[in-house]
Amino acid sequence: MAGMLYAAIGLLNISKKTISSFDATILKMAATIIVLLAYCMLTVYTKSLTFSTITVILLLVLGIFHTVTAYCIYFCWMKNLKSQNVTIFSYFDPILAVVISAVRTDERMVFLI
Repeated sequence: MAGMLYAAIGLLNISKKTISSFDATILKMAATIIVLLAYCMLTVYTKSLTFSTITVILLLVLGIFHTVTAYCIYFCWMKNLKSQNVTIFSYFDPILAVVISAVRTDERMVFLI
């Protein structure tokens, strides 16, 4: 599911050349929030979820500051590059995420064939 959402965000970026990077980021984040909310409502027992004030504040900081800022920088940067370079960098992104996840969090890699 995460791969499908990642691909959908990439396709949204390709199809929306006329809007600003900030507007594209807001559109993508809104779509992500809607999909994740629907997924959580369908798969998680919602009565067991509790939110404290600090949890909501930390979620907002993580969502708004870290994610939106990173997306804005990423999409602004992509508009200034050739499509070949963007393609190469977009291949490095998931590979680097897996490597950093394995190294930083000591996740065990399992190869499924």
